[in-house]
Amino acid sequence: MRNRFSAWYAADLERYNNGYKVNLLSVHKDMINFQVENWPHLLMIAKSGFERGPCTIGLDYELFVEIQEIIESADEISFNNYALTFSSGDSSYSINWREGKRLSFAPFKIGILDYAKVNATVEHYCRTLKDIDQDTASAILLGIPGGADYFRTEVEAYFPVIIKALFKQNEQEFMNACRKLIGLGHGSSPSGDDLICGALLAYHHFIADQLFIENIAIELRAEAGKTSLMGRHMLEIGLSGLTPDVFKVLLISITMGSIKTNLLRRVLKIGSSTGIDLLVALIFFTKSYLDFTQDSNVI
Repeated sequence: MRNRFSAWYAADLERYNNGYKVNLLSVHKDMINFQVENWPHLLMIAKSGFERGPCTIGLDYELFVEIQEIIESADEISFNNYALTFSSGDSSYSINWREGKRLSFAPFKIGILDYAKVNATVEHYCRTLKDIDQDTASAILLGIPGGADYFRTEVEAYFPVIIKALFKQNEQEFMNACRKLIGLGHGSSPSGDDLICGALLAYHHFIADQLFIENIAIELRAEAGKTSLMGRHMLEIGLSGLTPDVFKVLLISITMGSIKTNLLRRVLKIGSSTGIDLLVALIFFTKSYLDFTQDSNVI
């Protein structure tokens, strides 16, 4: 058996202590995606330098390339609490994933906001995005052209309802609107799923009422079975609040009133539209939260 070691790993993977069968889904330049039996989300391997996030094992460049070369010839792939193993005939190849740096993507609670600073930062990001061509329906939430008319109409009608339902803790309204957006859009991760994920990630950081999440979890997971595997993955990540590094940094930037334009370049490289959809969801949530809390005299 050949043994290799991760550069880093997502701490959320530590919850899985049994042995699991794994199926290869897709191999990309910077990421490899797997489906694992009985997991509600995917397992990923990322190349060093790619954006770090949950459910992921990070590998140095040379090891990632090595894995790309052997992975499709593997007869069997398995995961347990210390290794991801690829077997072919009598030979096997293991990545000891817990040897790398442990990274947590758990959400943090955002405190009291300076309305003027946060609003100015949000408006700056919105103006910057308007100068970039966006081919995704979520752009309508910021008043930007992009995406098919039907998808834009659905997003405009139902995503604000999702945000208001989160503020009001209205489980029925939230789920009714989610049913309209789950699976909406093109690609491996539809924009509707990405938007719901972004809204839930923001909810975990701004409001963080775990009881609400528990109350919607079973129904949302059931509805997630109607979308793609990657879409289901995004919805599960939203439920858990596990947030990729770049979006954590972005939230910190917004809530501190600090503009970091370089973050936009990083976000735009994530998927065909996933990065921008998540960004739009976070910005729209933040704008709405400022208005909601100001009207409620919370800040």
